[in-house]
Amino acid sequence: MEILTKIRAILKAKNEAEIEDFKEGLKRRYGFSNFLYLTNEGLPIMGTFEDCESVSAKVPELLKSLGQFRASGHYIILAEDIVYTIVVITEDVILFAEGTKVLKKGDIEKLRLKTKEELKL
Repeated sequence: MEILTKIRAILKAKNEAEIEDFKEGLKRRYGFSNFLYLTNEGLPIMGTFEDCESVSAKVPELLKSLGQFRASGHYIILAEDIVYTIVVITEDVILFAEGTKVLKKGDIEKLRLKTKEELKL
């Protein structure tokens, strides 16, 4: 819960235009139609899904299930024409995204670094 308080304080200190620029940059650069940052406990931090709370509650369990097959810092799930991307940003913060682009490993690392910079992680 401490990480959530810290990140929300950082976001609150930013103006609305800065936050929107960050969100639009994620969508444009990485091909996301929706994304969600959440804590490893399933609490939403920031996102564009219509029901962030419902989505964030499911992601940690999905990450845990995938980890039983192979532990990784990121997963790409293809479901017909939708690509779901899960990236462990830090041990406390996860990104879950929906889009149409399969990210390369280099893109995932850039995304991780950009997020850490933006959220001061």
